[in-house]
Amino acid sequence: TTAEYKLLHILYRRKGKIVGRDEVAASIWGEKMLVDYSDWAIDQTVSRLRKKFENIAPYYQIKTKKKKGIMLEGLV
Repeated sequence: TTAEYKLLHILYRRKGKIVGRDEVAASIWGEKMLVDYSDWAIDQTVSRLRKKFENIAPYYQIKTKKKKGIMLEGLV
């Protein structure tokens, strides 16, 4: 989906670094962030992207850092 692509794009650009939820929301929803943003929507997008990564990119993992944000880690 478009949201998954935008999430992947920001995580890849900042690979190995934590990306906060506000930054993820701004990347996905842009100016509509204040209307469309929800933790649930971000969690669902991350969950769908994780499932796809299991099949196509086993050397990368999307990690959630509690109270901090999300990051893409390379296992190689």
